[in-house]
Amino acid sequence: MPRRRGRSNIGRSTVNARRTRSARDEESLTEREESLSQARDRYRAARERESSAEREVRRSRDRDRRRVQRDRESSIEREARLSQLRDGVRAARERESSAEREVRLTQDRDWHRVQRDRESARVTNSWTRAAAARRKNGKVVCPECNTDVDVEGRQGDKATAMLVNVYQYFATEGTKLSPSQLRERTALCTGASEEDVEHALGLYWSQTGDSDSQEAPSRKRRRVEEQPGDESHPLYVEVEVEAAEDEENGEEDPLTSEEEDIKPDITETCIQPVSQSSYIPVEDIKKETTEFEDGVS
Repeated sequence: MPRRRGRSNIGRSTVNARRTRSARDEESLTEREESLSQARDRYRAARERESSAEREVRRSRDRDRRRVQRDRESSIEREARLSQLRDGVRAARERESSAEREVRLTQDRDWHRVQRDRESARVTNSWTRAAAARRKNGKVVCPECNTDVDVEGRQGDKATAMLVNVYQYFATEGTKLSPSQLRERTALCTGASEEDVEHALGLYWSQTGDSDSQEAPSRKRRRVEEQPGDESHPLYVEVEVEAAEDEENGEEDPLTSEEEDIKPDITETCIQPVSQSSYIPVEDIKKETTEFEDGVS
């Protein structure tokens, strides 16, 4: 009865790996180069036939396999692997033609550009998030040097100017409100407190040097534009009165006395607006004035 062979604990993959390793050790350099060239051709043909889903699966499987190998290998094995990779890349570059070299350089440039764009986007996004947080705390970030600029004082100046402008608007609107009512209305419209409004007004008046601390500003009178057809010029009438005989002789008029009020001189300029109903010709004014003086004398 034939003797039954015992089952080995060595897996089939390990046996195949050992067999392949021993075969590689026995082959010459020329045979090794031929086998590698055939393997590259097979891999290239297989990659050309595979679909996008299969390619993604293969790349994922290769990444996992490399990760496992790198975790298991020691520092000496890692150095040997990197040395083999450098030798393989150097040999591939020596074999490539000028057209293949140009394609490889173009791909390398594209890859480096993508990496730079990703890095700059990552830095810009972090700066943007930090800048938003700093702006929320009352600060602004300089876009050139990425430094914080404290603008709490400037924001306070803007708030003060806004409160003062609203207060002055209500004061000049013609509502005839008291200063306390104006402050209350300003606080209601701006959402600030009356203390903030009073503080802003105090700062504004202290900066402008206004003596009226709590008085409302005076109303601005609107200038009425005159129509070109309704021009009203004042009438200037000069009346020349002939001197009486008593005044020529130097005698005083007995009808005048010091207790009586001094009447305005008729020779003063009479200013009246022009109107068709109240217009009096100059000749009539002279005539009436002469008759009045003759009756008095």
